Amino acid sequence: MPNFDLNEAVYMYVIYLANGHYYTGISSDIVNRLSQHSSGSVKSTTFLRPVKLIYCELWPSRILAAKHERYVKNIGAKKYLASRQLYLLP
Repeated sequence: MPNFDLNEAVYMYVIYLANGHYYTGISSDIVNRLSQHSSGSVKSTTFLRPVKLIYCELWPSRILAAKHERYVKNIGAKKYLASRQLYLLP
């Protein structure tokens, strides 16, 4: 198990959108962030609700989480999830 300060940890997450696409983001408070997505207060997902959390990873710092988020966005969330053998949704 990695040894790092949970107070500085940041989640990289993937949500599945109502239009069949994926949204990748980072947040130190995943519960609050998902609530924001679900309520429509996140501009980029307002009209793509309902949203469903399908994957998250905990990273020791915002810098590392952001680098990993960029990596996932560059290859595509669907391809990334498939590489992790996570075939959750079409």
